[in-house]
Amino acid sequence: MKIYLGSSKLALLDKCPDCVNQKSNMPFRNVYMTEVHDKRFESVIFYTSTPGLKLYEMILLAKPGQDINRIAKDLLGSPNTNNEWRFSPDETGLNFMLAMWIYKNKLIIAGSLAGSEWESGFE
Repeated sequence: MKIYLGSSKLALLDKCPDCVNQKSNMPFRNVYMTEVHDKRFESVIFYTSTPGLKLYEMILLAKPGQDINRIAKDLLGSPNTNNEWRFSPDETGLNFMLAMWIYKNKLIIAGSLAGSEWESGFE
């Protein structure tokens, strides 16, 4: 699935016809989820902002038995900020900060897009 942070909600749903609306009770975001066919990850959760309708966060859930720390290091290299990863617009060519971190069995990838909960940045 070729979907990127900053993509529109419509592009997300077009590229992910199996995405299921999770009926978020948070007024600032829409939440969609789909299973994936990957040896490391079982599903992905997508957050789109309600004001701008842009994809600003993806949460990849590791399959049972997978080492999320090893997966993240294999994909991203060593953390560069307080055991997390941060990439500035100068590094990525994107117009937002890109941040990644691990939480339990999840790899979270987020952008500081306008209208999102991360608009003001990451701590």
